[in-house]
Formats: sequence, structure tokens, C-alpha cells
Amino acid sequence: MKSIRSDLSRLKLVLFCALAFGLAAHAYMFFTFAPSHDGMMYLLATDDEVTLQISNGRFMQPVYWLLRGRIPVPWLVGLLSLLYIAASSYMIVSVLGIERRLSLVLLCGLLATDVTVTATNATYIYTVDTYMLALLLASAGAWLWERLPRWGVLAAVPLFACSMGLYQAYIDVAIGLALLLMMRRIMDGEPFSGLWKRALRYGLSLLAGAALYYALVKLILALTGVAMSNNYNSLNNLLENNVASMLRLVPDAYSDLSDQLLSSSRSFNTTAIILCRSLIGLLGLALWVRCVRVRRIRGLALLSLLLCAALLPLGLNFVYVLSAGETHGLMTYSFVLVYALVLLPLELTGPSGRMVSGGRRLMACLCAYAVLFNVVSANSCYYKKQLIYESASQYVYSVVEAMERDPAYEPGVTPVAIVGTFSLSYAAWDSDGLFQQYHDITGMSRNSSITYIDTFPAYCQFVLGHRANVIMDDAQRLEIQYRRSTMLMPVFPQEGFCQMQDGVMVVKIENVIYPS
Repeated sequence: MKSIRSDLSRLKLVLFCALAFGLAAHAYMFFTFAPSHDGMMYLLATDDEVTLQISNGRFMQPVYWLLRGRIPVPWLVGLLSLLYIAASSYMIVSVLGIERRLSLVLLCGLLATDVTVTATNATYIYTVDTYMLALLLASAGAWLWERLPRWGVLAAVPLFACSMGLYQAYIDVAIGLALLLMMRRIMDGEPFSGLWKRALRYGLSLLAGAALYYALVKLILALTGVAMSNNYNSLNNLLENNVASMLRLVPDAYSDLSDQLLSSSRSFNTTAIILCRSLIGLLGLALWVRCVRVRRIRGLALLSLLLCAALLPLGLNFVYVLSAGETHGLMTYSFVLVYALVLLPLELTGPSGRMVSGGRRLMACLCAYAVLFNVVSANSCYYKKQLIYESASQYVYSVVEAMERDPAYEPGVTPVAIVGTFSLSYAAWDSDGLFQQYHDITGMSRNSSITYIDTFPAYCQFVLGHRANVIMDDAQRLEIQYRRSTMLMPVFPQEGFCQMQDGVMVVKIENVIYPS
């Protein structure tokens, strides 16, 4: 009974912290309408989007949309994402046996405010609840390993398959939890024979989940008649890799994780946060060494512990190897489990003297700063997105108004040729370097909500209620772009930047470079 009350108390604390920190970091975007880039295209999940996700091996997304609906309302998907993060946080701390209240609070804060969630919310908010559900399923699979010692490895298989069917990258969370759980069991003194039987069960469970996922992908492609995509991040691209090429990428997977957390070459890593994370790592290492000495971990147990620790960065970034290095910031949520690694020894130290108590306090302060840094970064990113959207809105409205002033223009009928790109034109938003720190966060380098050509008619339709029959064929657009009459046209926002040519409304947004 005491155990049940303790578990319920932990559940309440985790849910409260995950929701509180999540709202502090992300509520800005949940209450702000500022779509941009891909987010402009998917204000509604059309049948084309369903086909795209199936072709990319994400067959569970259309299934999920049947429950959630095809319209990704920011507040709804944001709230769902936080609930999924909260449930995932509970499963992660339960799996790892984290019970200290301060460790629970800090780890929940780090899980809820991670930069991957920020990047997803800022530009790809239409996917955020889907991706966080993938996180929940991956975490739930690892949770079942512990909750159901006999059948958990089998029960986890469909969860892993469905997680990958939502977004493949979150399987790295399950791999990371498997390695962290092994380290915890070693420290708890589990016999070597039982330890490696456990490792074998975890590995087989993950492999079976991957096999089931692949079988379901092939089945659904056959039933729907959809062809597998050849995009850079598609399943087809993954299957083309051979073992030798993947092995060559292993060192790069380690350096990629290190760069994400500690390299100043990533603009979002300030000197302060790099120093903070470095101190967290050194302090975590010291605490681990003390735990090993106090618990007298030696021989095969010590070798096993070191092996798990060495494999952990690879496990957290295994998708890098599988995708031939073609990863981006939406695929790296698993990196946040590095914090779980350094907080775990706080659960293992037991009674301690002043030095260890001081180490705990310092670790708490450093992790608290990391949470604060994430919260500030998230809100700054969302503020930038709002400013960019409002700037783009003003200019797109001016373009549409100029087109409609021509009596020969008929919305939805007259072909429209866009010459140039908004992000390189007068309409591009200029912050004078104010938000340069966040440039390297995925989706944050754009200085216009209107990026590639498809986003202009999407904005016109979904925001202005204006049907723009934009020419998408590259050859046709280039032919119009290189006409002498187009070359001589004024450029936006000068008078005459919109002109009818042979029944086509030509809109010259940018002075493109013409061949001599």
C-alpha cells in the first residue's frame, strides 16, 4: 500500500512538473498563429499529406488523425503534446527508478523543454503531438519491460512498431532507455548471467518491433497502392545503406551528439550553456565514479557498465547511422536522456558527506539553469516566428491586393508566375542579427514565412481566403522569368511589379540574376 501511495505521489509530481515547464516554454506558440515554411502547407492534412506520410513509412499518422482530426489547431495539438510528454516523463523516471523529488522535477523540466520540442513547435507545430505520441509509445515499450517482467518484451513489440509508424527517430529513446536500464541493473548488483539475458531480451524486443514495423509498411503500401518515397529521410533511403557504410558513420554519430550539446559551431549553444553542460558532464562522471567505488562494482560488472556507457551515445543517435547521416533537429529528442545519465547516480549514492551533498546541490543548480535556458530559448524562437509571420502577412497582402487591382486578373483562374523568392526579396524580415543565436535550430534560419513556391498559394488560401492559381512547373516558370519583358519589370514593392503577360499574372518579387 505504501508503494502504491509513493508511486501515485510520483505520478502527480511528474505530471505537474511536465505540464508546468511545458506551458512555460511552449504556451506562447500554442496561443499564437504564426505558420511558416512547411507549417504553412499543412494547416489542413489533405489526402496528399496522407499519401506522403504513408510513402515515408509513417502509416500511423493518418490513423492518429482519424482520432485527433485533420486540422492541427495549435492549442489542441500543443495540449496533447504536453500530455504525451508528461506521460512519457512518468514512464522514463519509473523505468530508471528516479525517486528523489529534486531529480524528478529537474528531469521533467528538461524533458518538457528540450530544443527538439521547440524546433517542432516553432515551424512544424502540425506534427508536434504526433511526434510526442511516438515518444510516448517508445517510452511505454521500455516501461512494459519493467512492469511485466515475463511478457513485457513481447507486449512492447507493437508499441515500438507503432512508434516508428508515427516517426521513426523516436525509437532511439527506447534504445537509450534500454542501455540506461542496464546500467541501473548493474549498479543494483544483478548477477552477470541475468544481466545479459536481460540485454538479449531488450535487443530482441527492439528488433522484433523494427521487423513488425517493416512488415506493416510493406502491407499498407500494397493495400493502398502508394509507392515508397525516395526522399532523403524516407525508409527507402534507409534500406539502401549497407553495413559497411553504416559502420563508417559510427564515429560521426558520436561527434554529432557531442556537437549538438557542446559545440560553439551550433549557434544555439552559447558559451554559458556549453560551460553548464560541461560541468554537468564532469560532475556526473565524478558521481558515477563514487557510486562504482561505494558499491564495489568490479570485474565483469564493471566492464559491462563501461560498455553500456560507451554505447549510450551511439544508441541515442542510432538513427544517424541508419539514415546515412541525413538527420536534422527534429530527430534528436533522444539526446535529452544524457541528463538522465548524469542524474541517475544521485539515486544511487545513498548516505553521503558534505562533498557529495555539495555535488548534488551544484548539479541541481546547473540542471535548473539548463531548464531556464531552454525556456528562454523557446520563447525567443516563438517571438521571432511571430514577427516574421506578421511581416510576411503585410507583404503578401500587398501582393494579392496589387494582383486584384488588375481587371484582367481572375482569382483561382488566371495563372500566376512568381519570379524570385520572398526570403531573398525586400519582403524578407530583417532582425539585424538580433535572433542570430537561434539560426541553427531546425526551421529557424528562415527569414520569411513564405519560403518555397508552394507556400505562397497556401498562405493565400488558408489565411486570406484567396485562390491563387500559381504556376508550379519549373520549366514554365523559368521561361517566363527569362523573358525580356520580365527582366525589364520593376521589382516589389515598386509600382508595376505585377503585370499581365499573355494571360499570365507575373509577380516579380526579387531581382533574380539573369544569365549574360
